Amino acid sequence: MTQNTIQYITPNDSIYPQQLRNIHDPPQKLYYRGDHTLLQSQKMFALVGSRKMSTYGKQLVSLFIPPLLVHTIVIVSGLALGTDAQAHKETLHNEGKTIAVLGSGIDDASIAPSSNIWLAYKIIASGGLLLSEYPPGTPGYPQHFPERNRIIAGLAQGVLVTEASIKSGALITAKLAAEYGKDVFVCPGTIFAPLSAGTNTLIKNGAFLVTHPNDILTELGYPEIHTATIIKTKVKQFAQQPEVQKLLTCFVKDAQQSMEELMQKTGLPQDKLLATLTQLECEGIITALGGTRYAFI
Repeated sequence: MTQNTIQYITPNDSIYPQQLRNIHDPPQKLYYRGDHTLLQSQKMFALVGSRKMSTYGKQLVSLFIPPLLVHTIVIVSGLALGTDAQAHKETLHNEGKTIAVLGSGIDDASIAPSSNIWLAYKIIASGGLLLSEYPPGTPGYPQHFPERNRIIAGLAQGVLVTEASIKSGALITAKLAAEYGKDVFVCPGTIFAPLSAGTNTLIKNGAFLVTHPNDILTELGYPEIHTATIIKTKVKQFAQQPEVQKLLTCFVKDAQQSMEELMQKTGLPQDKLLATLTQLECEGIITALGGTRYAFI
């Protein structure tokens, strides 16, 4: 059997995840491609959000996932456009394990959205897992996506919603997670952003407001992660870009740095330094504070 072979399990199988036995309407068949041993992990966490992810939403994904991976937590999401795809990509970028729960069949011809088929391949090749209750050949019908959300919510210890409009499917996942007794964590957003209307409503209704990864880790019973640890993890990702590594290392002792300090510590010319800072801003790793000061997010 290869990783690309589609297999299925039922509640009668010992490898069927215990978490799903405890939910309402557990799937009677789970089709999978990849490493099924991930289903035995007791350290799964879901990250969901808007398909129309904003720059802020991308920054949140980049902020919250690396510290979770330090504790070898498996990231669960839905392979949808936007936040789901970014959650899987960020996990793979940080050499973590991820499970994609689809609202379609998991054969090549059925994977929905089809534009994410290469991401699906990468998930499998990196030791992750594709999962669905729908047999091969099943298209991604609209009603399937709310249905699959119960699997995402059921598998995870908790769920983080980064962004959601008032009618977002991510709110369904959050609602189901709460019904299953799981922790629901939510990132706040401006009251003027439609993509924060749903998340702000969740907060008003009692979800955990989080502004730092340690808010989640503490609530779930994991040790907190120090900023320096996160930075050192990021540095490893840029082995082929020594100027980026040099720049990130500057933030280990002080999470805020001025342009002058960075030029002095890195020895990089101003144009190269600005280009590197812009790259890290685009990737959601640092942010400009104004007045030529920058901070590690």
